[in-house]
Amino acid sequence: MEDSCKKILLDKKYGLKKIERILKRHKFYESGNKDKLLESVSNNPIIFELIIIELLKKSRKNDVKKMCETLGMDSNSNVDELKKNISDKLKKNIKNKNIKNKIDFLHCAFDKPDLERLLKQHKFPKSGNKDKLLEACARNDFIVKEAMTKVESKKLGDIQDMCETLGMGWDGKKGELLQKIENYVFKNEITKDFQNKLTLTNPDSSKNVDEIYSKLPLTSDPALLSEVIQEIKSFKPHKEILQKELDYQKELYGWLKRRFGQTQFEVQRGSSRPDLLIDNIAIEIKGPTDTKDLATIADKCTRYGQQFEKIIVVLFQIKVTYQYWKDWKNGIDTQFSQTTEIIEK
Repeated sequence: MEDSCKKILLDKKYGLKKIERILKRHKFYESGNKDKLLESVSNNPIIFELIIIELLKKSRKNDVKKMCETLGMDSNSNVDELKKNISDKLKKNIKNKNIKNKIDFLHCAFDKPDLERLLKQHKFPKSGNKDKLLEACARNDFIVKEAMTKVESKKLGDIQDMCETLGMGWDGKKGELLQKIENYVFKNEITKDFQNKLTLTNPDSSKNVDEIYSKLPLTSDPALLSEVIQEIKSFKPHKEILQKELDYQKELYGWLKRRFGQTQFEVQRGSSRPDLLIDNIAIEIKGPTDTKDLATIADKCTRYGQQFEKIIVVLFQIKVTYQYWKDWKNGIDTQFSQTTEIIEK
């Protein structure tokens, strides 16, 4: 932030206490010296804009002219025009920080209701679709840091899935994975396990996927896939395990093991680690299944497709709208129909 902007924000007629008051009003309790507070404000465009609005609203014409002089601007105009020029000048001096990584992180970690609660807690507007809420949260470092704190309480498996979705390795202790995520979010660091990751947005992805699949070995028994699918469809879990993914995995593992003795639990191949493995068939289990869980499936289908001939995705307790489910299923079928079977339980 330019020195002239700092002078405006810390002028005795506005000053440090007013900045602190606005932060407190929105339940952001930031303390420290003037430079620290200004740095915090510069990293939070929403707060900065509120400060500008209040500053200019309460300023008289002589004060506004003085601000123009401090900023090296022409002060020969009406007061409304001067206020607009000052507002434009100050906003241009806020870092135009890349918030893409923050949006990716928030999208992966939180549903729309979670984002609405975060914004409501700090008295910000919470209307609009999820994309609008993601941008509003991502433009405010206070909220992103708070979101990061909430992620720390998640289970290791959820954090591993988040790392995979963000294009980072899932291997490591919980603290190490959280540090990777924090570096990705706040330092724009991207650590990928593989450099040529295929994505749905890659125009050549279909061609590359076909090439990869054509080189994979086939399972020894062509009927095996059909048999495995039928066994999974006939599996009826105990009701008490429907809220715990790991318990569901273990019970399905036991069910399949009795029929297919070669069934394995969480076997690693390259950067892929499906929940269950039968010969060259990877089985991924998700549930209770919400939008965050569905968001990870395309990434896994792409990566698993490099290591396994077929992929079966088992989804239980699906908690998304019918339209969301329909759109998601159509997208997966379009991209991965030759290699992936989706089973809804």
